[in-house]
Amino acid sequence: VKECGIIEVNAQRMKEMIAPSPASCLEKIEVLLPQLAVIKQKKLLDEVSHANSKLNHKPEAVSEFVAILDFINECNEKKDQFEADFNELQEHYKLIDEHNVKINSMDRAAYKMLVP
Repeated sequence: VKECGIIEVNAQRMKEMIAPSPASCLEKIEVLLPQLAVIKQKKLLDEVSHANSKLNHKPEAVSEFVAILDFINECNEKKDQFEADFNELQEHYKLIDEHNVKINSMDRAAYKMLVP
């Protein structure tokens, strides 16, 4: 009970109501953070796999060679975005590691495939 001017306020019930909120938020973040990381890394892995498969294809005609050159130019134009996406993913994993958030070992292994 605390006196506030001419009235007395019992803040105990309010404290009891809001105290679980931070713990609940933390639990939700611990669930959401790995899910977001997996979505981001899947997107990056898909893009890298797609690029590798296109670049590993040996051109058999001039038109295929030109298509590969166009694809390389396209990749170069997207380089900054790829880098930003990768840096964001690294930040997600940094948070996961700093706060000991559990993450599936398969997802962790997939992430390590992206790290140089």
